[in-house]
Amino acid sequence: MHVEDELSSSRYSAASSLWPYWFSRRLAWCPPNAHLLPALRASAARIVIKEFEFSPNRLRVAPGTVVTGVNKDTDPHTVTANGCAGFDTRRIAPGGSTRFTAPRIHGNYPYRCDFHQFMSGTLTVR
Repeated sequence: MHVEDELSSSRYSAASSLWPYWFSRRLAWCPPNAHLLPALRASAARIVIKEFEFSPNRLRVAPGTVVTGVNKDTDPHTVTANGCAGFDTRRIAPGGSTRFTAPRIHGNYPYRCDFHQFMSGTLTVR
């Protein structure tokens, strides 16, 4: 059997005729620079602590998003979930920052500063 005959046989013709369609459909679903999307999302999820307040006070993120906590205050602070929600930055030194991963389950997660109980906010996972 010649190579041309082998390629035109029924076992190759279906796969080879679908290959350009399958390949073009896969490319159509990938946005440009898709590998950069997680980094862009992570940089946007920030909780800034300044003048003994969390900003924003309410933050909405996707499940599993990396959230950065930035302390622009003169005292140390924490971003600690109430109850057993599972995130706690521990002590963030003045001028310092840290990161934590948002819960993977949808819901509202109230948080506070362990050192200053009057400071509070809510992380919404959707």
